[in-house]
Amino acid sequence: MTRTAAVAGGGIAGLVAARDLALAGWRVHLHERTDRLGGTVASARLDDGAGGSIALDVGAESFATRTDAVAGLAEELGLERVAPLAQGAWLVGPAGAHPLPRTGLLGIPGDLSEPGVRAVLGRAGVLRARLDRRLPVQVDDDASLAEVVIARMGHRVLDRLVAPVAGGVYSTPPERMPLAVAAPGLAQAMRETGSLGAAVARQRAAAAGTAVAGLRGGMHTLVDALAADLERLGATVHLGSELPGPGSADLTVLAGAPVVEGTGSLVIVTLLLDAPQLDAHPRGTGVLVARGLTAAKALTHSSAKWPWLAETLPAGRHVVRLSYPSPALEGEELIDLALAEGGRLLGASLDRAALVSAHLQTWAAPAASAAHPLAPAPDVRDDVLRIGTTVAGTGLARVVAHARSTLAERGLTSQERSGRMDDR
Repeated sequence: MTRTAAVAGGGIAGLVAARDLALAGWRVHLHERTDRLGGTVASARLDDGAGGSIALDVGAESFATRTDAVAGLAEELGLERVAPLAQGAWLVGPAGAHPLPRTGLLGIPGDLSEPGVRAVLGRAGVLRARLDRRLPVQVDDDASLAEVVIARMGHRVLDRLVAPVAGGVYSTPPERMPLAVAAPGLAQAMRETGSLGAAVARQRAAAAGTAVAGLRGGMHTLVDALAADLERLGATVHLGSELPGPGSADLTVLAGAPVVEGTGSLVIVTLLLDAPQLDAHPRGTGVLVARGLTAAKALTHSSAKWPWLAETLPAGRHVVRLSYPSPALEGEELIDLALAEGGRLLGASLDRAALVSAHLQTWAAPAASAAHPLAPAPDVRDDVLRIGTTVAGTGLARVVAHARSTLAERGLTSQERSGRMDDR
């Protein structure tokens, strides 16, 4: 008799679980309470100014590459992994605009002699950070990333390097990121090497290579490919649907993230610009911003970061996106602010004359508990499994690896497709 599985949640975790179960011969029903699949992997079509439109990512636009979790899945689906431009991002802070130092981890410098580090921190900041090599290593396993950085290297390293990276890349302030989750293994490496800087250098060496990658056509193509494969495999997708009651399936997989009240919002402002002044990529692939300098916490120059995207645009056209936590403005006023701040961060004047089209996408801001993996809640029954960000943590690599390994370890799907849950 064919076994039945009900999957609640049509984000990436739910889609991956549903596909793996269908591949293993289960009759699968996927229930998504909204009217679309993909969760935080989403796209929007922007007017291209020439009578057509272009599909752009308005949610996640890359994935971590410390494991092959997402890359392996993409290969199975026939999608092409692409690397970002090696130019790198910039930092804008009290010391001005500088390329982001390349020897760091979460913004923590592994080499204080790097010119970029000295330029950002200044002489006083470097001298304070050098005390890290002389201080005894006493690491509280429950300490936050901010607490460890301040104790070892001082406030300048936190404010000028770590906070912009944590806020811009992970949408979470370092005060709310436990070190054990933000950088697993770093505390032990500190004990073994004798300092935070040496531990960072060791982990950087172990994870050599591009830290992130994307997919040709955008990350949203992953959702399209997974949905198409589910249809091919005979799985049934129910949009606008809650999970049926207990006992409706032999296996229930809970993949949806809970709605957390009071966490605020994050708005992604995507701008399609006619701006030849940006052809030289004045700030590399984007800008991370020190706290308090602009309302925007980060800017991605998408058409500079992804060569495939630049190839699809006419000469002089660029895609820029800025992220705003709980913005005070909305609509056209927020677009005007994004143009002004985008020009400031890129060092090039931008105004309404340069705007071809824009899109505003609002997401729930990560809750403190959703910024990192939680201890998995015990299953209500043996036939109920929990996956997704609530138990795996944020990030596509973590979510995909956790979903596949959870099913495989229970013998419900093939171990060959489970990936490795080691992307921390």
